Amino acid sequence: MVYEWVRGGRCGGGGVRCCLLQRILSDVLIVVFLLLLLLFVVVCLAGGEFLKAFGNVDEIYMPDPTWGNHAAIFKRCGLAPKTYRYLNRSAQCLDFEGMVEDLKNLPDNSAVLLHACAHNPTGVDPTPEQWAEISSVLKPKGCIPFFDSAYQGFASGDAEKDATAVRTFVDDGHPVMTTQSFSKNFGLYSDRVGCLSLICKDEEEGTWWW
Repeated sequence: MVYEWVRGGRCGGGGVRCCLLQRILSDVLIVVFLLLLLLFVVVCLAGGEFLKAFGNVDEIYMPDPTWGNHAAIFKRCGLAPKTYRYLNRSAQCLDFEGMVEDLKNLPDNSAVLLHACAHNPTGVDPTPEQWAEISSVLKPKGCIPFFDSAYQGFASGDAEKDATAVRTFVDDGHPVMTTQSFSKNFGLYSDRVGCLSLICKDEEEGTWWW
């Protein structure tokens, strides 16, 4: 609408201002995308660096597939990226049985990357019941769940519902780590708003490393 209002007609006749506006809008969108990418890279880097320094882990297990930058980010932190089954590519649905089998076979005390909702790049998420089972598989192994939460509110349209996975793990007593981006769901695209959160079992654990 802005494009048509400035130009006042179809492309082809006196479109210098139109082309200039298109170029400006294109450049703005590119900058916004790069800022969002930078934000989440930084937050994931902080989580990876924390795991390397305090988590006593050298590897992190990620769903196959996952966000294209995860592997490079964790390599940068000194963590070797490994994968567990996630997508059934032939059926284009969650390979839940394969996922659970792989998680059961992880070494104890492993760091495990999980997408809180709106899995990137597939959009395929476990059900609440499946999240509960995933939690019960990882809990006895002493694994460290590392949640990537970049789209809370966009999977179901309800931010509370999209927090189900993280809250299930917290309620089950896991040492949860969560990276969050608020740039999209708060509409704060130019402010690069996000955080890294850690759940500790008590105040002593939460303060000893400061």
